Amino acid sequence: MIQPLIIGQAPAQGNDGKLPFSGESGKRLALLACVGTTGDVLPKYFELRNLISKYPGKAGTGKGDHFDRVAAKIQAAQMYEEFDGMGPRWILLMGRSVSRAFGIRHREYLRPWPWNQHKMVIFPHPSGINRWYNDNHNWRAASEFLREVLLESDTVQKR
Repeated sequence: MIQPLIIGQAPAQGNDGKLPFSGESGKRLALLACVGTTGDVLPKYFELRNLISKYPGKAGTGKGDHFDRVAAKIQAAQMYEEFDGMGPRWILLMGRSVSRAFGIRHREYLRPWPWNQHKMVIFPHPSGINRWYNDNHNWRAASEFLREVLLESDTVQKR
């Protein structure tokens, strides 16, 4: 199997032009995967992409950033076409907004399903505003899941 693919929403504020997950969300993913302490190490283990290429700005109401659902759905449709030309791999959709852009609803976090030759999963969004990670059991489950994905993809050595 080839490198797992992580698909995020959009760059964080100040991260336009940088690799996806190069900020705080990348740091959390690196810690969860036990591969480092910054997002800079992630490209060694994962292919990283965002649905939206530029920072979308703050949401008008509530917390978090704006998410252009229409643009995200268009990009997701293009990615689906690309998936057909790829070898089997894990595809991790970061959060429910990304999964909805792909037309996927009503699936639990960390519950993989087959799609063509790939394995897809909705992974909890790694931003600091996601309270899911406040439960230590959830943190451990996400960490173990990422480690298993990397082991299965032969991107890390067994301990």
